[in-house]
Amino acid sequence: MYIVTRETAESYKKLREKPPALASLVVSPAGAQIQPGKKQAFLVRGLDQHGQDIATGDVEWNASGGTIDKDGVFVAGQDEGSFVVAAIAGRVKGSAMVTVAKAGSIPKPEPAPGVLRWTGEIPPQKWMNFYTKVLSKFVSGTGLKLTLNVEVTSEGGVSPQKVEETKVALQDLGLTSDVETR
Repeated sequence: MYIVTRETAESYKKLREKPPALASLVVSPAGAQIQPGKKQAFLVRGLDQHGQDIATGDVEWNASGGTIDKDGVFVAGQDEGSFVVAAIAGRVKGSAMVTVAKAGSIPKPEPAPGVLRWTGEIPPQKWMNFYTKVLSKFVSGTGLKLTLNVEVTSEGGVSPQKVEETKVALQDLGLTSDVETR
């Protein structure tokens, strides 16, 4: 027997009402540059409506600018340019970009116009999707800086146990564990 908070019980209840289902496919790498005739392997990961990993089932691959086999191995054609690699599982689709160019002629990306900023609220169920669809495009560079404000409001307050668990988790991630409670 376990005693859980009302919020936890309600979240479990909601999960049982709507069983996890495949909601998105993440193809990686999200972008690749290769020479004509060369190979590049792509992987696909399935996410459910809550941003959690889920089995993809049968995946169908297709690509422009070359061929791709059932295992996600892309073979570039002789035409140069930017092309799309797609993974499809039922009605769900994910894609990645591949640039095909001869050695020495792989175009360098144009300089960025400056700074990109976004501010908004992300529902907890969309956090993983936000990472994969927005942030993952910027993680390989050095200019990504994230500033995050987290505020948790609970009817009975946040328990001291959850505060301590949060501090430990932050420390495990190498982050400051300065948590403010009111």
